[in-house]
Amino acid sequence: MSDWRRDIKWAEGPTLRALSVKPEWADGIRRNLKGIELRKKPTSHRGPLVICASARPDRTARPTYDVERRDCGLAVCVVNLVDCRRAEPDDTFAACVAPGTDLSAFHAWCLAIEVHLIVEPFPVKGQLAMFTVTLPRPARGRRFF
Repeated sequence: MSDWRRDIKWAEGPTLRALSVKPEWADGIRRNLKGIELRKKPTSHRGPLVICASARPDRTARPTYDVERRDCGLAVCVVNLVDCRRAEPDDTFAACVAPGTDLSAFHAWCLAIEVHLIVEPFPVKGQLAMFTVTLPRPARGRRFF
């Protein structure tokens, strides 16, 4: 597997595909607890994906883990989207939803185990569908991931 971080050209104002998720779910992805993101629509995108915590929390969310952080309106990590397929009943554990939840209307966006935390989360105005975000150039001598 190639290391896509080497391919980012910082001088050009790099752009990556991004996805807004509710802060409670973004925390699970950031902590590598949530390996499947459930979506109504499939995607053909594969590769790096910036996970952005949406501006509004989901008060009805009941993740199967304790939420540590609710970063709202920030890009929090970069994951590798490796597959997208119809969700299956066995996906409840990796998606961090209650066992027995009906997943028949969802697609499973499968995330690789490798999560790259963004050293200094930056503000992002999210969108409902996948979108493109320009990464800020890290300060001299600082790391981005």
